[in-house]
Amino acid sequence: MNGKLVAGFLETPQSTVVAGDITYLQKQLNDEKAKRMVLENELKMLKQEFSEMKAARASTVGFKARLSETLTVTHPDEKIVYNNVLTNVGECYNKTNGVFEAKVNGTYLFSVVACSASNHFIALNIVRNGDIIGNVLAGDNTLSDCGTEVTVMSLVAGDKVWVQRQRGDVLFSLYWNSFSGVMV
Repeated sequence: MNGKLVAGFLETPQSTVVAGDITYLQKQLNDEKAKRMVLENELKMLKQEFSEMKAARASTVGFKARLSETLTVTHPDEKIVYNNVLTNVGECYNKTNGVFEAKVNGTYLFSVVACSASNHFIALNIVRNGDIIGNVLAGDNTLSDCGTEVTVMSLVAGDKVWVQRQRGDVLFSLYWNSFSGVMV
């Protein structure tokens, strides 16, 4: 017999090598299992971060629209429709009716630039759900003139914001008249 009896088994040089290989392979398998657990946890965290980034992207809102031509407004409380949309992230501004509708609760900053031709004036209101929240005035007897209003407000999903005439008559174009907003 080539070997010795250990715990009822015959130990040979070949069985010692096999037992050593098995021990080594079990250690390797345990190491791989630990690495896999780390990778699974990292994947779980990355999926969570991705979901949060996707949700944040979905709530990103910003728009800027301008007049494409000179506009004469004469009706009381007439909405100003800024029909040349430069950007509309979140698709909240409607260039057909000039109304911004919040899809996400949050704090928003709005800006209106109003420019009037010489010998005319225009006064505009920024309106939220029918309530005036800001005003802008532009006009001069001899020169073209511009005025700006910037306002910050909290909105809930479904709130609507637009610009409407208060007094005056002409907004002249040259891409100066604009309505913009962004969620901050």
